[in-house]
Amino acid sequence: MDIVRLAREAAAPYADPSFARSADVRFDLAQAPLMINGDVDLLDMAMRNLIDNALRYTPEGTRVTVVAHMEDGDAVLGARDAGGGVPAEELPRVSERFYRGKETMAEGSGLGLAIVRRIAQLHGARLEIANAPGSGFVVHLRWAVAPAGRPGSG
Repeated sequence: MDIVRLAREAAAPYADPSFARSADVRFDLAQAPLMINGDVDLLDMAMRNLIDNALRYTPEGTRVTVVAHMEDGDAVLGARDAGGGVPAEELPRVSERFYRGKETMAEGSGLGLAIVRRIAQLHGARLEIANAPGSGFVVHLRWAVAPAGRPGSG
């Protein structure tokens, strides 16, 4: 399956001007298809969770960038926002089931990143969660690329 196409399609409803919440959705996508072995429905769910989280936990109008490209020899799928990030002491816990940050005011159950973590595991991907340099929050699923030039399935 092509993760570039998946990212574009998962983000389309959020990028539409009629979307209820004002969002500046941008794309950082590879020019060519980037194929991985995976379940399109599960990876679509993961991508939608990442985009929804980015929009939910940042101020309205904040830029959200949907990512699907090669980076440092790995296939990367994810999202980053330009919000305030997460306190460093909470980063190791944000993908735990039902975990909600101490300062979190947005609605939610604390399951989104736990679901993404499980989908990453099922697909042999590493889940990377970090604050972006400067400001913002980044969540990526990362697959090592096999010697043949195609991402492995784990």
